[in-house]
Amino acid sequence: MGFLFFSFALRMSHLAPRDIPVVFNRKTREVSLCVLGRLRFWRFWERVGIDKVITTSGDDLQARSYKIMQLTGEAARDTHVLRLLWGEARNPRKLEGIALIGYLGWYEDAALWRLWEHIRRYMEEGGPPIQQGESLRTSGAGKLPELPPEVIAAAGGPALSVEEVARLANAAGVACALHRRSFAL
Repeated sequence: MGFLFFSFALRMSHLAPRDIPVVFNRKTREVSLCVLGRLRFWRFWERVGIDKVITTSGDDLQARSYKIMQLTGEAARDTHVLRLLWGEARNPRKLEGIALIGYLGWYEDAALWRLWEHIRRYMEEGGPPIQQGESLRTSGAGKLPELPPEVIAAAGGPALSVEEVARLANAAGVACALHRRSFAL
């Protein structure tokens, strides 16, 4: 039993994906959201990966900020999360799913709403895929899940390398530099 618990804890901390990609395709105005499979306690040999990818219209998504109480072991603090909600195709008023985007915002949600405004401007107004001077963050210990080939193809090909993103973020004409590709969070 100790082996199973150690295996489960190891997979949770080091082998489970840290980030769950969301692909925003400006050309088709679609958003592809990944749903991870469950980590099973008894099947210690299985890795967690993408269970399915849901592609929906960007116009059907709604962004919401939620305030939660986070207990850290030392203190309790207010934390904000930004979520995308979408409804069923037949009945849009019935919730089909929720996806977490961005990161945890401590004490306020202003930075999360700036992120959403950047995404909105990218999708609706042809804004830049990355702001000037910004860089990609690392994913931590877990590996990013692999997206299905059809999602990658619809987005215009594989993601940009770290060097390409750095070059775009430092270029003067960032606003028009990446029309052929989508970006992922």
